[in-house]
Amino acid sequence: MRTSWRHLALINAVSFLAQTVQIGTVPPALALRLEAAGASPTSIGCVAAAPWVAILIFGRGVPAVLNRAGFVTSTLAGLALSALPLFGMASVADPLALFGLNFISGLGLILRWIACDTWITAVAPAEIRGRAIGMHETFMGCGIAAGPIVLAVSRVPLLVCAALLAISALLLLALWRADVRIRTEVSAMPAHAARGGGLRMLMAAGALAGLAETSAISFLPLMAQQANWALGAAAVLFGFGLGGTLLQVPVGWLADGYGDRIAQRLIGSVVLGGAVAIPFCTAHAGLLAVVLFLWGGAVGGANTLAVIEAGKRAGMHQVSPAMTAIALAYTVGSIVGPVLVGASQALLPMFGLAGVVALAAGGFLLMEARRPG
Repeated sequence: MRTSWRHLALINAVSFLAQTVQIGTVPPALALRLEAAGASPTSIGCVAAAPWVAILIFGRGVPAVLNRAGFVTSTLAGLALSALPLFGMASVADPLALFGLNFISGLGLILRWIACDTWITAVAPAEIRGRAIGMHETFMGCGIAAGPIVLAVSRVPLLVCAALLAISALLLLALWRADVRIRTEVSAMPAHAARGGGLRMLMAAGALAGLAETSAISFLPLMAQQANWALGAAAVLFGFGLGGTLLQVPVGWLADGYGDRIAQRLIGSVVLGGAVAIPFCTAHAGLLAVVLFLWGGAVGGANTLAVIEAGKRAGMHQVSPAMTAIALAYTVGSIVGPVLVGASQALLPMFGLAGVVALAAGGFLLMEARRPG
């Protein structure tokens, strides 16, 4: 058990540093760089979408890479693919060049993402697997929160990011003897894995998390600013993000103690209830803060529970395809969600986000209710 906890701590540290770079720092740094260069919002959005496009195109191949190379080598490759483009990003401001560089960094993101999610599942003892995965999600949430700090304290944030990835790579060397190679069957590739058991449900949870999380991060501050909410733009995003970070271990405890399906139904209900409640409590700062905190925790918890159940249901030879399927579903939700919310906001400015997320959560709960077994 002691060895398992040591390995878990090192994997969490690697994920935290990589997440700080890949999600927390690079996207806003590129947006600021492009804005300073006079790029259009459309160009900025296209550059921001580049890593997600890479994930959609190449994500299906990640289980085969893990199959051949193992966790340590695959994660090192992911860190390298994220680190090398940083030097180009730091020296150019052309949107087309930045799109290509950010596309390459997306390959590094999906390699690290699937490798570490699968590795946590393989290392964690079964009796505390839910809490271990919840802790991993918490550290990744902290990485997102640390990104703005890097931007605030450094004049060369992209070069600082390269240094953080180098530290992460050094930590990986301490895990070399703990490396595992899980032989994934050909029939267990993501498309096939998604059809088996309850994995369709897990993909729905990943898509719900991606849709709600990306849409909320994109539109909550804008709504708060436009409608003069009791909490300002920064405060609503902080409350949402704080819940998404701090409540993942309790979500894991809930899954360990009461079972995955009860946890999923509760989380889906909170996502639905929170989306409906937010437009009606915007004038009350304290109530809004509580709702955003719980809503953020539930939105992040949908993905956490999907990862937890995949580790339990998929079988060790199918874990990485299952994690890949969830990641791809999250990516699709992240792309579709803001588009739907943007169109809905044009018709119903204060209810577009609530309506889209509530419908998605309602569909998730309906799928869960009709799920056999």
